[in-house]
Amino acid sequence: MRRIILILLVFMISAGIIFTGCSKSEEEVAAEEAFNTEATRIQSELETVNDSINKAQAIVDDERPALDPELKPALQTVIADASAIEFQIPEKLKGVDEFTAAT
Repeated sequence: MRRIILILLVFMISAGIIFTGCSKSEEEVAAEEAFNTEATRIQSELETVNDSINKAQAIVDDERPALDPELKPALQTVIADASAIEFQIPEKLKGVDEFTAAT
């Protein structure tokens, strides 16, 4: 009888360790949520920048006479500078070890 109780106790302790060790900590969950929030924000801002570039390009391409023709080259320079900016959202790291290695 003692042996059965001992086996059950060892099994329950092992199962408890396995199940609690496999879940993400609150810190990891919070970090993932923060990463996803920032990734969404950055993507939204990149879309806003791209929309602004397209609107500015439409102004440059417009064949109507400009009110101030001297501003057209400046706008073309700004469009070129903004178009040259490249940003990619980095991949989410898979664990604390990868984060530690990356920093």
